[in-house]
Formats: sequence, structure tokens, C-alpha cells
Amino acid sequence: MLSSQRDSQSPYPESLAGWLELDYHRRARPLRRWRKWVTAAFVCVSLLYVVYSVLPANHTSHQAAPVATAHALFNVSCDRCHTESFQPLARLVQGDSVRSVPNHACLACHDGARHKMNVDVQECAGCHREHRGKPDLARVADGHCTNCHRDLAATHPGTKVLNVSAFAGDHPEFGILRRGEPDQARLRFNHAVHLQLDLESLRAAGAPGVDDFGKKLDCVSCHQPDAERRYMKPIKYEDHCKKCHALTVQIVGDFKDGAVRQAVDEFRRTPAPHKTPTEVRAILRERLLEFIQRQPAAARAPIAPEPKQPIPGRGPKPVAEEQATWAENRLGEAEKLLFVDRQLTAAERMLHGAGYACNHCHYEKTYAAKRPNGLPEYFQTKIPDRWLTQSAFNHDSHRMLSCLACHAQAAQSTSTRDVLLPGIASCRECHQPKGGARADCAECHRYHERGLERSMNGQHPTIRDALQR
Repeated sequence: MLSSQRDSQSPYPESLAGWLELDYHRRARPLRRWRKWVTAAFVCVSLLYVVYSVLPANHTSHQAAPVATAHALFNVSCDRCHTESFQPLARLVQGDSVRSVPNHACLACHDGARHKMNVDVQECAGCHREHRGKPDLARVADGHCTNCHRDLAATHPGTKVLNVSAFAGDHPEFGILRRGEPDQARLRFNHAVHLQLDLESLRAAGAPGVDDFGKKLDCVSCHQPDAERRYMKPIKYEDHCKKCHALTVQIVGDFKDGAVRQAVDEFRRTPAPHKTPTEVRAILRERLLEFIQRQPAAARAPIAPEPKQPIPGRGPKPVAEEQATWAENRLGEAEKLLFVDRQLTAAERMLHGAGYACNHCHYEKTYAAKRPNGLPEYFQTKIPDRWLTQSAFNHDSHRMLSCLACHAQAAQSTSTRDVLLPGIASCRECHQPKGGARADCAECHRYHERGLERSMNGQHPTIRDALQR
């Protein structure tokens, strides 16, 4: 009885049915009351937005993010790239195998892929994703490259190209350094001598050509960037060597007449041209004949008689036999100084007032005893304009570094055969995936040629039509 009294006083029901609210579905609840009104409101707002978006002035609401900066010209000309209808809808069904932009739309302005190996070229849009908030489209993810390059033997048996999965990881050393190939340029040059020259002493001694420099030569004295400041201009004698290494030709003799001495000095100040030996001989012969005709006293020869009525354009002034003999003799002396088969000594250069012989820098193909017509034949220098032709580089981006920071071996190089490129370890000091300069594949390598883009010159019809809109 005590137990039943306690149960009757308990707030909890004794049976399971007493615990369940069987009429809960009939009770009004806030969420149930507002749910249908909220749903109806969302449907109405959506329908109103659809009606608003189809108005002609509001079509941009259906567009993706802005195009990349390089394609800003076509930002309101979607049909220039999206040439086929319902491609986005087809992608919903067929997946990424369908691209909204076909290849031929890209190839209207850009060159196609010209890869070193035969690869299955996929759709352009497979690598270059547009409408992502103005990114650089050329910056493709490394995975597009390393999918093949991490294991080339699997897809291209017999290839000699080394595997690579990351620049900071297993990227091989640059080819010419890895193979230990020497510089093939046929030229005598010593970087160490030039970088250690005491120009003050040479200037005090009256050496020609050094007034344009400071106390010391540095790398930029000869190596200047091109118009784009990406690569260095090719080394040319007229631009980089002529100031100091003039091919001076001196007329030797004891000339007492002041006018003759002045003419001789002017002749010396005009060096021989930097051309083939045959051309040099012809030009020097012409100059010597012109000199002796103007200064006949230099040869103590009579002046050749002039025609009474010279006809314009008939030809050069007639040359006396004595003058021609004098010019040939002086030409022989000049050729001995320019085309010697040995290096001129300092005493010989001072005695004859000559600069440097051709073989000071050039290698001769023929021996002196077998020279055709007595003239040497020199190898072409073939100084490379660029070394790593399969990669891209920008010197201007590295202008905060000194030249020797990367080309440190140049200060001690004494041979032209030395390849003075920095190794890959030098590049990795800055180009790191963590806290450094970019180290992705697209930073240095280019998959496409750029010839078509360079040849447009603003005249491509696609560009012209977009500008007219």
C-alpha cells in the first residue's frame, strides 16, 4: 500500500503510453508554422531574380569571374573564345572531357605546343584555366608537367631525358655542366686578365681606349642587357673590343715634312677594319693608294699627270708606277703586323705603333707556310648568344645581385673553354618552395613557341575586331 501510494504521488507515468505524446502532430509549433512561409518567400525571390537577370542590361550575372589580364580585350566578347553552343551544359553530363573553349579558338592567336618529345597534346583549357580572378594563365601547376616527367621511361622508352619531379628535389644539373662540355667558341679570351687590369696605370702610359672606363673593368663594361633587359647582347668587336684592341696600321718612315707627318698620324688613327683578310687587304690597298696620291712627298715620287679634261665618273685618279710600288710595299708591312703567325711582343707594337694582330684573339685554320695568296683563314668565333636555350631567364629580375654572385668563377677564368654558367645549386639558394623565389616549372620552362604572337604586331584580325567593339 505504501508502494502504490508512492506511485500515485510520482510525476512520471507508470506505462509506456503515458510517456508518449500521441497528439504531437496536431499541436502548432513555430518551425512548422513558418516553414511554408519561408519556403514560399525563397521561391518568390528566386523567380524575381531570374526575371531580373534575363533583362538585357543584367546578363553579366550569369557570367563567370573576370578573364585573365592578358585576355581583358575580350572581356565583353565571349563569342571570341566560346565558339560552340551549350558546351557548359555538355560538361555537366560528360564531365571534364568537354571544354567550354575549343583548341581552334586559342590557336587563332597563340602558337600550338611544340614539345621536344611526341606527347599527346590535350585541350588548351586542360592546363590554362580561365575565369579564376585574373591569374597568370601561363602559370600552370607543376602536376601538368611532372605527370610525365617524373617517370619518362614508362611513357617514352629509350628517352635520354632525365626524370624530374620538383626543382628543389631531383631536378638534374644543367645539361652542359652535367656533361662537362667546354665552351666551343674559337676565340682567345681571358676573363681574369680583363677584370684585374690596372686602368689607371694604362691611362697614365697613354694607352688608347681606357678613358671610357673607371679604375677597373667590371662585367657590365662589356656585358650589357638587350632592349627587354632579359638577356645580354651578343659580344661584337665593334661594340666591345675596338676601343682597346684597335687594329692599328702605322706607316713607318722618317718624314721631315710637317704635312706628311700629320697625314701619317691621321692614317694611324683610322684602324684597319674588322673583316676577312681578303677585305682587309683590299681596303688597306685603297687607303694607301689614296694616301700616297695626296702626299706624294712621302714616297719622294713625282705626281702622276692628270688628264686635261677629266670626265666625271670615269674612275679613280691614275696612279704612278712609283706610287703603286710604294703602296704595295707598305701593304706588305701592314699585313706582316696584322697577320703574323705569332703573338706580337710589346716592343714590336711600340716600334711599329701597331695595335694587336688578328691572332691575338682568333685561331687560324691554315699554317703560315700554306696560306692561300699569303692570307690567313680564321675560324668563325661562334660565341653563343644564349646557353640554356630550352629555358627562359630574366637578368633584370636578378639586378639586385652582382654578376659575380652567380658567375663567381669568371674572376679566375683564364681560358675561353671555361663555361661560366652558375650551377643549379646556385639557383636553389633563392628558388625554394618554402620562403623563396618561385620554383615551379613554368618559372623557367616554356612549353609553347611565341612566334605567332610576335609576328602579329597588332594586326591580327581577332585583336582588331575586339578593339573596334
